[in-house]
Amino acid sequence: MKITELEIGDKVCNPSDGFPMIVVGLFSSLADLNNGCVYLDFEGNEGDRWEEEAKNLIPYKGKA
Repeated sequence: MKITELEIGDKVCNPSDGFPMIVVGLFSSLADLNNGCVYLDFEGNEGDRWEEEAKNLIPYKGKA
């Protein structure tokens, strides 16, 4: 995904594991506006937030 397609509160996942996480922060630079660091959290997390590059994420569709 491009970081410009993300908003705080979006549900996303890494395609390799499909684990749903919520976007809680976004960071990008003028040098690369399409990519950047996405800060993620999930229900029940008692530790630090996860960090992932936007290009490594896809929208979470959930189970039908």
